[in-house]
Amino acid sequence: MHMDAITAAGRPTGGRPVRVADALTFRQAGRGVCCGFVVVLLAVTGAVLVAETGEAGSLTGVGPVALLSGLLGALLIALRPRNPVGWCFFITGTMFMLGLVAEQYAIYGLITSPGSLPGAEFALWLQIWVYAPALIFFAVLMPLYFPDGRLPSSRWRPVVWSALVLVAVTATVAALTPRDAHLLDSGLSNPYGVAAVGELGVVGALLPGLLWLSLVIAVTTSLVMRFRRGTPVKRAQIAWLAFAMVLTAAVFVLDAVIAILAQQIYPVV
Repeated sequence: MHMDAITAAGRPTGGRPVRVADALTFRQAGRGVCCGFVVVLLAVTGAVLVAETGEAGSLTGVGPVALLSGLLGALLIALRPRNPVGWCFFITGTMFMLGLVAEQYAIYGLITSPGSLPGAEFALWLQIWVYAPALIFFAVLMPLYFPDGRLPSSRWRPVVWSALVLVAVTATVAALTPRDAHLLDSGLSNPYGVAAVGELGVVGALLPGLLWLSLVIAVTTSLVMRFRRGTPVKRAQIAWLAFAMVLTAAVFVLDAVIAILAQQIYPVV
């Protein structure tokens, strides 16, 4: 794996290298700058709120990764705006940053200084559900289009539509399920929870989970196909992606294990 694996992402279908000065128009640059500005603004807002609340929460742990994901997406959007890979990175990073900022906003408006901020209850609700659909853009949609922004074939379009349906279902179920908001030790719960959704129980979690599993298997298959048929450069790109995704999955698994087996130290970790 070498630098060609990175520079090849900026090549058109024909394989001719594209100089940044030729490829980057003023419109594209402006689009990328705007996207980057949104991510940085969210990060700065979160940092300011942390200074006020004194409770870093998940911001210091997940925040840097979300910031890098959003900025990488903004850069790719500027260079290759029609490539969905950049948009997937940007959406994932931005949604995570939005959730982290909402968490800090809710902490300040509901715990540190109750009633001082408008919309604190909405922020509490937002940070409950925004992370789950964001992961679908990173773990399903982005690998499907990686690295050239095209699906392996038109037969993979139903997988994309299924992923988008999963985004909607996951967001809806998470947003309307009555449960603890996990905001420090406040005991606050979902302010907009619907009892009927909570009564779905195992069914409400099992069906999206099965769809998640099916899509992960499909994505893995698509990457294996691309790897076997690809050039050495494309294989190197896919290897880097696989490494990043395995590392990310390991972090989330470790987070879940600590949350289940060591609940007392989980807030500290």
